[in-house]
Amino acid sequence: MPTKKISKNPLNKAAFVRGLPAATPAKEVVVQGKKQGISLTESYVYNVRGAAKKKRKGNAAKKLAASRSLAGAGSDWSSPSAPKHDLTVESLLLAVGAEIGLAQAVEVLRSERARVHAVLGG
Repeated sequence: MPTKKISKNPLNKAAFVRGLPAATPAKEVVVQGKKQGISLTESYVYNVRGAAKKKRKGNAAKKLAASRSLAGAGSDWSSPSAPKHDLTVESLLLAVGAEIGLAQAVEVLRSERARVHAVLGG
């Protein structure tokens, strides 16, 4: 049965590279790794940084897609065919008016207009 090679350093190479600032030149990362007893190449540093960057972009894209799907979903969250809503100021105002009633929505707008006039001194 093959024996496992025991690492002299508990910190793995990729973690070491990711632990340094991205602005650190690859040559400097190799030198610092050598001081720590970690053998690295510049291309390895570029590969690790590229993979980390790709992962960050992927996570950001997933979060954006999730937020867009929640914002555009209708009342039925589980239906993929739920109508997508246009998130303009006007459409939001219409939605609020429909939700609280036209008379109450107009009253809210009037009170906000009066408050703005009072602040502006008009």
